[in-house]
Amino acid sequence: MVLHRIIRSVCVLGAGIALIVSALGSRSISRLAVKQIIPHSGSEHLPMLTQIWVVDVANGRFPLIPIALIISALVVASGLYFVFSKRPSPQTAASVLVVVCCVSYSFAVILMSSTMLALVMPFMKIASE
Repeated sequence: MVLHRIIRSVCVLGAGIALIVSALGSRSISRLAVKQIIPHSGSEHLPMLTQIWVVDVANGRFPLIPIALIISALVVASGLYFVFSKRPSPQTAASVLVVVCCVSYSFAVILMSSTMLALVMPFMKIASE
């Protein structure tokens, strides 16, 4: 039983850390893009997604890191509650833990993919027309 709790705790902590790492990666990619990629895109008017998601994150106007920290803390707190709580049945706790971890990892993937999409948008003909 202790081994199961350790494994589940590591999974929850990994899900929380994945959000923070993806937010930090998105911020560093955004900073790099603002310095090197966007000035060479040839577009003076950036699409709204690129403006908010890349430029504002790089300039610090969009608080991506604090939002990721808050969501990560909620994920870890809810996951650890279900790992160490005696109230729900073991099957319910395991099911909720899988859902919490999947949602957290999905948010991390969506965060990175939306950053990549925002970087590609200025170069697409559909967005510039």
